[in-house]
Amino acid sequence: MKIAVITGAASGIGLALSLVCLKRGMTVVMTDKDSQKLESESHSLCRQFPQQVLHYCCDVTKPE
Repeated sequence: MKIAVITGAASGIGLALSLVCLKRGMTVVMTDKDSQKLESESHSLCRQFPQQVLHYCCDVTKPE
């Protein structure tokens, strides 16, 4: 099983990369600091790719 952890996954390049990875059969862990946008986009992708999408709201610039 291949897993991709993608930061900034709620929009732009991060969201596009999430879709590419999902289409290649990978499990994708989507992270972003915008919780509402992340939840919306991850649920949308989860409908297309069941059991392949996880999401976690975080700001990777902050260690805590």
